[in-house]
Amino acid sequence: MKLVLRSLTAFLVAMAVTLTAPFAKAQSLPDKVLTLIVPYPGGGSADTTARIIANEMSKKLGRSIIVLNKPGAATMVGTAEAAKAAPDGTTMLFAANTNLINNIALFDKLPYDPVNDFAPVARLVALPLMISANPKAPFKTLPEMVEYVRKNPDKVTRASAGVANITNIGLLYFEDVAKIKMWHVPYAGDAAAMQALISGEVDVYTTTVALMRQHVQSGRVRGLAILGKDAVRDSEVPDVPTVTEAGFPEFDVDSWYSIVVPAKTPQAAIAELNKAANDALKTPEVASQLSKFGVVPTGGTLADLQKLIDDNRARWVPAIRKLNIKAEQQP
Repeated sequence: MKLVLRSLTAFLVAMAVTLTAPFAKAQSLPDKVLTLIVPYPGGGSADTTARIIANEMSKKLGRSIIVLNKPGAATMVGTAEAAKAAPDGTTMLFAANTNLINNIALFDKLPYDPVNDFAPVARLVALPLMISANPKAPFKTLPEMVEYVRKNPDKVTRASAGVANITNIGLLYFEDVAKIKMWHVPYAGDAAAMQALISGEVDVYTTTVALMRQHVQSGRVRGLAILGKDAVRDSEVPDVPTVTEAGFPEFDVDSWYSIVVPAKTPQAAIAELNKAANDALKTPEVASQLSKFGVVPTGGTLADLQKLIDDNRARWVPAIRKLNIKAEQQP
């Protein structure tokens, strides 16, 4: 009798497995520590933003996320490493204009394919940009800067966080719009470029409002304009006008950060990461922290991020090629 019962039990268990198998949950994230590769140096807006969001995402996912800074070669070092990672959802890439858009136009050959090597997860934030000057520079407003540069070609120096970075491309685009030319001095990251501006080593620098406004408030730098035709004044630095208010409504440039993963990552894993990212951005503590840095949470779907990337490529790749930026200038 016991043998019959054991056989019947085994049969019923087997039947249950067979019947439920087609409805089994799709593959999600493996039970492992996750890694977020940030292809930028520590201390800049990318690193700070990544750590704030990753910390909250780890709580939503119930597992640790290691933020791994892998700077170098115009973000190519970290981006290439992410592209080669196992497509299981455990490795994410902190992506931006630089590694997914700008590098296509700046380099003839990349160690990764920005179009086919990655799958979108979520747009994270928008980063309003501000052009600022050292207080000792011989101009106090954006129109004054333009007029001075026109009268003194190549005498005004401007920093960037690297030739492939929006801090260079955005200003080079402005130079093209305003018909001026400044002397470009590239640095290895935001922190180094900002220090060069504060010390007076360079005259002008453009980076996120997040990093700039505390220095404007302290008087260590002078804010000239917040970039983007749809930009709004920052409540923390109300005296800094938008670029439209400063007289250049045709000038539009944006910056953003997102998360992508290696291509062929299971959709269930991507969906779980997308939900964690969006939930993290909606957390009051995260919103408050990002606000202090002037970063605007956006979030959104996979399709939202893909459209942003596609639109940016259509706009910026030909624009960068027209500007004839030399990638070999990258530090």
